[in-house]
Amino acid sequence: MANMTMENTTSTPSNHDTGDNAWMMTSTALVLLMTPALAFFYGGLVDRKNVLNQLFLS
Repeated sequence: MANMTMENTTSTPSNHDTGDNAWMMTSTALVLLMTPALAFFYGGLVDRKNVLNQLFLS
């Protein structure tokens, strides 16, 4: 009975794919670049007095 519980405690090697990690890092960088660009785009759509408020909202 003790042998049956010891079999499940061994750790299995990680199956992380380097391509998956590279894609996640690339998409994260693209989103970080997209966020300020979107804020400036929305800031250009409003009146001059509301630009700063719109930048903070997006």
